[in-house]
Amino acid sequence: TLAQKIYDNNDVKQNFVHMLMVVVSQSFELREIVKYMLRKFGVKEDSLLEDQLDLLRQLNNKLTKKYLVILDDVWNNDEQGLDWWQSLNSCFPKRHDGSCVIVTTRNEEVARSMGASKDRIHRPLLLSKEDSWPLFTKIAFTKEGGQCPSQELEIIGNEIVTQCG
Repeated sequence: TLAQKIYDNNDVKQNFVHMLMVVVSQSFELREIVKYMLRKFGVKEDSLLEDQLDLLRQLNNKLTKKYLVILDDVWNNDEQGLDWWQSLNSCFPKRHDGSCVIVTTRNEEVARSMGASKDRIHRPLLLSKEDSWPLFTKIAFTKEGGQCPSQELEIIGNEIVTQCG
């Protein structure tokens, strides 16, 4: 993903003391996300606290220098709403040293409800049909070396590419 490329980029790595990338996905628990982040800081399992508020404080105490946190594949969890985000966001030190949090989501409304202003939302462009078809065949027909094996499958594949972009 684009987020992974940012995270793996050496120029980016040179600009941050602390870097964390967490795949959030549809079903998650804030406590588990924070524990994961703390483990990435080297906190031992037996040192992880159980109380969510204590875990958030513990994470805040680790973010003492310039940081980049990437929350990848965030969904709106209807059950929790965005209370989890307010809790997590409150533990990120609000500093003016270039520290930042990047959120990726499939839903622009989720980004806005998390406080992203319109000018901070990146909207990737759809691929053209000419660019989509080779990508589709590479993935759909891996065993065939990316070559569509039949005209019937090519017709179906073209319909998929046209609808999905």
